[in-house]
Amino acid sequence: MTLSGADLYRLVLSALTYLQDDGGQFRRGVDKAGLSRDEFWLLNRFRYFPGSVAPADFLTFGPYASVSIYTRLLDELAAKKFAETVDAGRYRSSETGRRLIDTLYRDYFNAIARHDRLPEPDVQRLGALADRAVAAALRQREVPTPIISAARSTFPASVNIS
Repeated sequence: MTLSGADLYRLVLSALTYLQDDGGQFRRGVDKAGLSRDEFWLLNRFRYFPGSVAPADFLTFGPYASVSIYTRLLDELAAKKFAETVDAGRYRSSETGRRLIDTLYRDYFNAIARHDRLPEPDVQRLGALADRAVAAALRQREVPTPIISAARSTFPASVNIS
């Protein structure tokens, strides 16, 4: 059976989506906290700064927004008690903010851990089958070079990827 590149992509994406599916629990937690996507992104990024942070410090993650937008979002996080203003123009995650992030990720990883419940012989068998499936799929003519390159860097040398 030969799969097109699009079919292979769809199947791999479907498998990854299934493995990462927590039933929407993570998103509901963010929504329940009343955070926008950008507020959650900033709250999550506090982990990378050991002390306080200025809005301009978030520019190191890329040109996603301006300093004025980060300032507004940080002020909103402080108003919601997920961040604290340390000095003028300096913020840090509050205990409530840290606890929210820790809880969301703990619950998420517990939810997706259901995939770890296979007996060890089944895990080994599934791993061998997955290696064979990936190797066979990547030998097809229609698989784009970036996918083959990514597979070569991901899978062990024992998997023959042409």
